[in-house]
Amino acid sequence: MMTCHSKFYEWIRTVRSTHWKIKSLEERREFYNRKWLSIGGPSFDKTGGHTNDPFYVKGMAAFDHMLEIDRKIDELTPIIIGYNKFYDSLSHKYQMIMDNIMFHNPSIVSVAYSLHISRTAVYNLKEKLIKLWDERKPNTIEK
Repeated sequence: MMTCHSKFYEWIRTVRSTHWKIKSLEERREFYNRKWLSIGGPSFDKTGGHTNDPFYVKGMAAFDHMLEIDRKIDELTPIIIGYNKFYDSLSHKYQMIMDNIMFHNPSIVSVAYSLHISRTAVYNLKEKLIKLWDERKPNTIEK
């Protein structure tokens, strides 16, 4: 049986990995976009199309890759949208805790110092944040 904490941290790992997957896919899409834009224009010297032109074939393959990458990004985007909606619905203190968990992962002491509260209060806020998440469950992935 999974506890609320483990489900929350599993969701965080999913969001974090999705965030990096989307960045990687966008970089790959940019690479294929450059390939696509490098296709030469039509040649009017020859009759017929350029279906046998190797640059045209590579360009069409790049275009196919771009479409596939767009499809993958569209599949992953709802997870990030769910995270953003949950994050935007939080108060400033909870957002700072969420940033701590999600990206920066500094020590509890530094978070407490930046919020001007005690470490115990940071741990309490973290527990409340997990309970808020459990109530709302934004884009959880059922396996």
